[in-house]
Amino acid sequence: YTLKAPRLGAASTFAAGTGLVVADGIGEGIAAVEVVALPSTQTRTLDLPDRGVVGSAALVLEDGRVALLGGVTRDGAAPPGIAFDPKCVANCSSTEITPALPSPLVRTQAFAFRGGYLILGDRPDDGVTLAFRVEGSAVVPVSFRVPRSGSTAVLAPTGNVLVVGGGTTEIESFLP
Repeated sequence: YTLKAPRLGAASTFAAGTGLVVADGIGEGIAAVEVVALPSTQTRTLDLPDRGVVGSAALVLEDGRVALLGGVTRDGAAPPGIAFDPKCVANCSSTEITPALPSPLVRTQAFAFRGGYLILGDRPDDGVTLAFRVEGSAVVPVSFRVPRSGSTAVLAPTGNVLVVGGGTTEIESFLP
């Protein structure tokens, strides 16, 4: 499988019935969104504008749209989240997801739950890991028991999000 152009800091997710969705990142001549229709090797681009965002996360929403969350813009700001239909073939559009996160994030990860999502990522200036729970129009910071920097998270079979690493031996569990 190949993308149309190399990109750094991209987000990706797998959308059932559509394929691998790759978005954001930076690179020369990249399309804002590319879809690789697996198991074929056919790649198509969506005619969405380039956001100039690196470090975001891609997440499939309950309605089948793909959300791009977190990241940082070229000027260091937190970009608004967007959602789009990955099955779009012409005249594609996106909708802004509100509210926006209060801080830019890199190495962003997002986990869906009924009615919202949990977002984790590192502040680009100092690498401190931040987490936010988003439900409707509320963005609520999630506190860690110990400060973390450069953490990673995984969704456990129980539905909990486990946060590991980040300069500590503690594993923290969140039930979105």
